[in-house]
Amino acid sequence: MPFLFPASPTVGQQSTQNSRDYQWTGSAWELVASATTFDAGNLTGTVATARLPSSGVTAGTYTSVTVDATGRVTGGTNPSSGGKPLGLILALT
Repeated sequence: MPFLFPASPTVGQQSTQNSRDYQWTGSAWELVASATTFDAGNLTGTVATARLPSSGVTAGTYTSVTVDATGRVTGGTNPSSGGKPLGLILALT
């Protein structure tokens, strides 16, 4: 089935073609994401507003991490040298 978009659309105007919604950006027709609600484990919301919840771990580099069953890092630590050079501690242990 051919697409029959309006000839002189205004910015933000929507058109439904083959059961899909498109919106005119001023230079092109773009597919409008469906706002279908879903549940995909840790993800919640709609397609347009989906956000992955924070794991609670501060962004950074860690020497040791804890990973949950879904593969998300849930904790991280760095070894403490007690004020001594870390290389010496590792060599002696």
